[in-house]
Amino acid sequence: MMMTVMREVKLRTRLYRTFVRLKRTQTRIPQRNKVTGQPGNKGEARDISSGILAWSLFFTDDLLNDIVTHTNAEIVVQRHRYANDRQPDSDDDDDDAEEEVRPSFTHNVDIVELKALLGLYNLAGVLNMNGVTTYELFDKDCLVAYFRATRPQKRFTFLTNCIRFDDKGTRQEKRERDRLAPIRELFDKIVNTGQQLYTPSEYCTVDEQLLAFRGRCPFKMYIPSKPDKYGIKIMMMCDSKNYYMCNAEVYTGKGSTPAGVSATEYYSVQMTTPIHGTNRNCTFDNWFTSINTARKLYDDHAVTMVGTMKKNKAEIPPSFVELRGREKNSAMFAFSGVLTLLSYCPPKPKKKIVMLLSTMHRRGDTTETVRLPDLVQFYNETKCGVYTFDQLCHRYSVSRRTRRWPLTVFYGLLNAVSINY
Repeated sequence: MMMTVMREVKLRTRLYRTFVRLKRTQTRIPQRNKVTGQPGNKGEARDISSGILAWSLFFTDDLLNDIVTHTNAEIVVQRHRYANDRQPDSDDDDDDAEEEVRPSFTHNVDIVELKALLGLYNLAGVLNMNGVTTYELFDKDCLVAYFRATRPQKRFTFLTNCIRFDDKGTRQEKRERDRLAPIRELFDKIVNTGQQLYTPSEYCTVDEQLLAFRGRCPFKMYIPSKPDKYGIKIMMMCDSKNYYMCNAEVYTGKGSTPAGVSATEYYSVQMTTPIHGTNRNCTFDNWFTSINTARKLYDDHAVTMVGTMKKNKAEIPPSFVELRGREKNSAMFAFSGVLTLLSYCPPKPKKKIVMLLSTMHRRGDTTETVRLPDLVQFYNETKCGVYTFDQLCHRYSVSRRTRRWPLTVFYGLLNAVSINY
């Protein structure tokens, strides 16, 4: 236990006061953080010269053809629910009358029309019209004529209702093993493609994103701290410098992690898979941070971490969480092997202890004339990767109101791809 070790002779604590330094001390990069792999585009992404070509690397023709196949299978089922909007003329040839699809907006879709549909979703996001009703988008008085010039309103609504991402015949069997079965294949392909096209910088961030959804879903979450409150939670790792989504996994509730492994440790290791063995650093919030996770990432995967820590952890010495007697703008450090624990009391009217754990930093600040401990300032600079990514997704979101949670996840993928390319 870290608490036992910290109370031994190896425990070294320092109390610093009167912090006034503005910038972090630029020190030599330690060997444990000399990253492997040049950050930036790789593979096919190196030769991309336009946005549409970059988008096509994620939504390839093979992937779109799979969506077309599953969507057409649903169209065949949905078509019989609509009444014929026009009776064939008596003079028409009987064979032609049988081949004619009625209603006219229920004919099968092809890859060209599917791309046009996705283009309209993105156009509505760019124009901040994703919350506008379909009727208003296609109204003749709407100043944006692209929508009604591309297709009729009924066809747009029909395709949105029919779009599918898996084989409905095998869905029930797959759902017994995987709650995300209706969109699992597509989700994994998009995430894997993103990893193949980009190498992240030396600093990454792991956090959670919430896709707004209030319909029926077996793993819908309520997170009061998020703007949307209710929705589908996605664990995510993003580049801290340019907010590229490097890895993602939908949280499907209890039972989604292996037996005997805590959810925090599982997702911490799982999300950082693309940077294992590269000596990169990852910043976590207090939901993911723990002593076991820090040691596992460092010892088994060559990844350092910095993260806030909940004050109720048994490994933390009692003096680190005690407020009485603590001066404002003071810090205490504790060291145990590769672990560095910081207890910081900020200069605020209401004192609140900030607890940080790091395997990247091996010593406290060497001077008492600093404004913030180096560890706190580093955390502030690298903690917003996923948060900023989520802000960008909301700024030009393509998400439209729907009662189908797989479609909500699909809209989230469209947003993510728009940020990545």
